[in-house]
Formats: sequence, structure tokens, C-alpha cells
Amino acid sequence: MTNLTLMRPQSSGTAPAIRLSCSLRSPGSLLPALFAAAVATACVGHSYEVPRDEIDRLVSQPADQRGAMVRVVQRLMFADDPPRAPVAAGPEAGLPPPYSTAYAPRGMGFFLGVGLPIHPVPGPLFLHGGLAAPGYGHGYGGAYRSAGVAGSTDGVGAGAGTAAKAAGKAGGSVTDDARALAVLAVAAAATSFAVVAVTEASRFDGWASVNPWHPLHLHATDGSWSWVYLRELHPSHLRGVDAVVLRPDEAGGLRELARAPLNRVGWTWRMEVGSTEVPIARSRFASGSGFHMQVGAWVNRWTGVLVSSHLAWGTDSDAADFFQGRYTAELQWLPIQLWRFHLGGFAGAGLVSRSWESGVDDAGAHNGPVGEAGALFELDLNTRVSLVGRSAWTVELPDSDRSGEASFGWSVGLAVY
Repeated sequence: MTNLTLMRPQSSGTAPAIRLSCSLRSPGSLLPALFAAAVATACVGHSYEVPRDEIDRLVSQPADQRGAMVRVVQRLMFADDPPRAPVAAGPEAGLPPPYSTAYAPRGMGFFLGVGLPIHPVPGPLFLHGGLAAPGYGHGYGGAYRSAGVAGSTDGVGAGAGTAAKAAGKAGGSVTDDARALAVLAVAAAATSFAVVAVTEASRFDGWASVNPWHPLHLHATDGSWSWVYLRELHPSHLRGVDAVVLRPDEAGGLRELARAPLNRVGWTWRMEVGSTEVPIARSRFASGSGFHMQVGAWVNRWTGVLVSSHLAWGTDSDAADFFQGRYTAELQWLPIQLWRFHLGGFAGAGLVSRSWESGVDDAGAHNGPVGEAGALFELDLNTRVSLVGRSAWTVELPDSDRSGEASFGWSVGLAVY
């Protein structure tokens, strides 16, 4: 038995150290520790980036109204924060009082592939597709300067009966080896996904208010920083600038108003767990634990293209051990929206590889093409994270001895956008 211990050092003024210990005797005992480690290592940063199209909108607003509602995206901890402006605030320092803008609750929307869902948001409708860059990683480069308007810068081998069992006795069966590798792969992927999911769930992406005299920090393409008051921002300040950042510890602070609605457009990562049926002999199915991992991209709010890895294993009622890996590409479509709920479907195709062994002189393996389709549901939790689930029917294609037989599976999990 191997033990894993996770510790967070204690420093002055922080909470007591966290110590977690678990046994690796079974993969399930590791999950609580992995989740706790993800929470402890969430990578949310201190500053906020203002998307470039939002900057263009702000420039067109009257100077005194620019701080009322600013679209911001919280940066990651790996991004360099700009140094504080030499002058913390202008003559009207301090956080403005709460604005009287009414925030309507999300309504019910419905759309079928065309148009936009009905999604009330504060202020004018200026939703943005894609994700803002999390940070640029540049050093401060040059001297700090105040910006001026004019000059700123299967191969699974088939065993047969006694031969397969003899191999298992000698050093572990093909099925056992595949299951062991699958457990390691799932544990590694789940750890990484937990860190990303906790980070994105806690990361603010929405509208905030600041004082019009709040400094805007401008990061130039040469790595240097400059700054200008929000109310004095001019298009000429943006020449050669690749990022605009707000520090919340200047000019009275920053007030987070409301998160933006779920934004799928761009890259996505999903992980789900559930149950799936695996064909292990003619007209015989077994149910096992299924782990579904997907990566891909959404080209608009309702259409996505993803690649999938679905791993399932277990032992059926006849003591047959089995493993299956299914690797597909699929098209997802979520055209129906009712408040935070989204409904749709998917279809895909790819390859399946499975093996099974039992104590009744029965063993085998199969590799071949597979098709699948099913239903999708999604509950958006915030701008970047949603609860997802699926029900899937899988059919092996004509070159399989199980051709035409449909197996069923379901799974639930999280999606990060």
C-alpha cells in the first residue's frame, strides 16, 4: 500500500496548514484528496483584463459614465500584475455608489439553430464570443511611464480459453493490464480537470463598476507597461497595446456586478462518469463503470465539434472481467434553452477496442468501427462552467460480430469553457 500526503505550508497571517493523507490501495480512495488539492491550488489571479472590444466600446462613452459597467475577465495567477500607478486616483477618488441599473433575471429562451437565445443581461447587449486571453507572461520590460495622447506607445490481442487464463496466471491478463492503465489515465486526467474546473468556476467573468478615475494599465507589445485614467482614455493610447488591465486595489477598488451568461464559444474540456453496457459475447452484455473525457471547440453558441475517449470496465454476474475503450469524434448540438437548462443531441463515429475473460473458459477481444448517438442536457452554473449529462446508444458497424446490436450508457459531469 502506498500513501499520498498533500500539504499546504503555513505562513504568517494565513490559515493553518492543510494535511491530507489517503491510501492508493483503491483508486476511489484518491478522489477526495484530488478534489481537495484542486481547491487548494485554484489559479485565480488578482487583476482583471478588459477585452479589446470592450475597450473600444468604452472609448465611445462619455468620460463620466465609463466606469458604470465594464466587462472584465479575471486573470490567472500566472499572469504578471502591472505595478501600481504612481498616482492612485484622480480628484474624485473612491468607489462610485451602486448604480440603479436594473438586473433582470434570466428569461426563458428558445432557438433552433438561428438567431440568439433570449438572455437578459445588464445594460446594452454586448456579449463577446471566445475567451479573453488569460495573461501574457511578459516582464515589466521598460521604465514605467504615464501615457500621453500623442506619443504612447487494439491492438488488444485475443486470448482463447486456457491460453488467456494461463497468461493471466503468469503475469496479469490483457484485460487486467488495460484496466490498470485506464485507472492511471483517469486519475491523471481527473486531477488536471479538477484544478481547471475549480479555477474557472471561481474566476469572475462579467460586469464590474469602477471609478472613472481608475487607472487603466496598458501592456505594450514590447513588454512595457503604461497607464491612463479610464475617463481620459483615447484611441491613440491603444497603439501597440496588447492587453488592458485593472487592479482592484486602486482608486477605491472594483465592484463585481454580475457574471456574464454561459459562453460556450471556443475551446472546451468535459469529464463525465456513469455506467455503460459492454458486449462481451454474442447476445450478452455487461454493465460497468464508464469514464468519458472530451476536448474540442464550439464554433457558436449551439454547435460544437469534440473528440472523445470513453473507458469502461468491470465484472459481470458470471465473473467475467471486461474492459472497453471507445474513441470517437462527434458533433454536438444544443438548440433548446429554457432559463439555465439546455437540451440537444449528438452523433459521432470512431473505433472501439474491448476484451473480456471469465472463469468459464471464455475469453476474447474485438477491435472495429462504431457509431453512436444520443441526447444531451446542460445546466449552466456560470460563464465558464456547466453541469452536463448524456444518454448514448452505441452500435458496432458491419464488420463486427455484434453488428446492429445497440448498447446503452449514461454519464454526468462538468464542462469547462
